[in-house]
Amino acid sequence: THKFLAGSFKDGTRVARLNGRLWAELMIDNKENTVFKLDEFQNYLLRVKKLIVDCDLNGLEDIFEEARKRREDFLIKCV
Repeated sequence: THKFLAGSFKDGTRVARLNGRLWAELMIDNKENTVFKLDEFQNYLLRVKKLIVDCDLNGLEDIFEEARKRREDFLIKCV
């Protein structure tokens, strides 16, 4: 069941080791922004899902290209 985990999985999921009560309190204390960001993420996932259902290869490619550019921009700003 764990045959496909990449080496970065441990680092990428480190926050899951933190206290569950703390995360719950942080999300409730920041409820307005948390719900807003969850809505944004949900809409993004629905957009990707529609592109998949519609077999829109170009649309999916555009999304992945946008993600690549954002990653590059982020990494440049962090250096």
